[in-house]
Amino acid sequence: MERTIPVDPILEKGYNVRLLVDNFDGLISRWSDRSEKFRQNVDSSLNCQYGDGEKDKLDIFRCGEANAPLFIFVHGGYWQRGDKSVYSFVADSFINSGIDVALIGYQLCPGASMTNIVEKIQEAIIWIWRNAENYSISKNRINVSGHSAGGHITGMILATDWHQISNDLPKDIVKTGIPISGLYQLEPIRETTIAEALGLDNKESLALSPHFFEPKTNAPILVTLGG
Repeated sequence: MERTIPVDPILEKGYNVRLLVDNFDGLISRWSDRSEKFRQNVDSSLNCQYGDGEKDKLDIFRCGEANAPLFIFVHGGYWQRGDKSVYSFVADSFINSGIDVALIGYQLCPGASMTNIVEKIQEAIIWIWRNAENYSISKNRINVSGHSAGGHITGMILATDWHQISNDLPKDIVKTGIPISGLYQLEPIRETTIAEALGLDNKESLALSPHFFEPKTNAPILVTLGG
């Protein structure tokens, strides 16, 4: 998409993580190796197809306890990088604490719009709720978290009116939310090079900014900041 807004050097420095973290690609590689080893020794269902897109897949990791809480994690990457497989290691400490985990994959920008991505995560959560019994997980103890872009998506999930999507869905389908280092006002991103793959205009940036929405339920929210 052709740039129509000039890059703000201050915003660019603040938002572009690759400029701030030494050996960023090496860090991702270590996470990927750690995740591959983790997947070899855990009860799991990998690449469950929740939608009709090539990337519409999720991984489920089970702790082995009945009626365990389910922790859903949405990876970051500024909506344009990353893959769920890199972040399997996130599930390790949770399953050791008696918590099941699901990691959601999704089509990245520019292959999908940011609106499409939010809708796909909603679709994945609905799929989990409707198919939980088939995968020996609880549909009544769903908790959602995500880092960076995943934190933004978590915010949008907490602002979702599930009844508006389908009358059979419970209003409180998500019991808690934990957005980690999320982005909650998107307009500043339009003044960085990050925006070049997003196709984000002013209207969509406002419509997808969780800062301007109230949560649709009384679900507890823990907003955190960190790597």
